Amino acid sequence: MCYYLITGHSLRPPSFAKKWAFQHMASSPHYAQSNGKAQNAVNTVKRLFTKCKEDGVSDFLALLDWRNTPSEGMGTSPAQRLMRRRCKTFHWLLLC
Repeated sequence: MCYYLITGHSLRPPSFAKKWAFQHMASSPHYAQSNGKAQNAVNTVKRLFTKCKEDGVSDFLALLDWRNTPSEGMGTSPAQRLMRRRCKTFHWLLLC
């Protein structure tokens, strides 16, 4: 079970979170700047797509590489955390 739940302003009373033993954190869904992590991810992907367009690289291959790149603070990639193993990329094709 999760310990934190981040949502828009919910209609459920605070007693619901207390009953199920989690902390409810409200974030404004209409003001994206208030959610720093989500806004950072959106900006990163926008920069990635801009570079792909300039270099003529496939968006899908760039996303595959981005998902397989380890995060700075975590030490593992999002794909590794999801699959619980290292995933193959297309870089090994370039080395052959």
